[in-house]
Amino acid sequence: MDRLSGQAARTGNAQLAGIGAGAGCDGQVQVWHDLLGVLTDFLPRHARRYANLADVISGAIGQYAADVRASTFPTSENASAMNDDDLREALDGIAHASEPASV
Repeated sequence: MDRLSGQAARTGNAQLAGIGAGAGCDGQVQVWHDLLGVLTDFLPRHARRYANLADVISGAIGQYAADVRASTFPTSENASAMNDDDLREALDGIAHASEPASV
């Protein structure tokens, strides 16, 4: 495949990007999940793993879930503020939305 893609890249009028077609292409297409090790059960032949993030991601999500269950996240530091007039308007809109529609 590398010889074919290289010839096509050299003689073609367009840029040739490959996924597993070899270094002869003008560019390479990769899936970031493969490159970063997000999934660990399979690595395509055309990919190289540059990191192993599956454990990092799993640990981070586990810590997030534990913080939510323990009520240590979110805190007021993680919430947006709303002035009183905007709050009243929003609450009025919710109240009116829950009223039965008139026919």
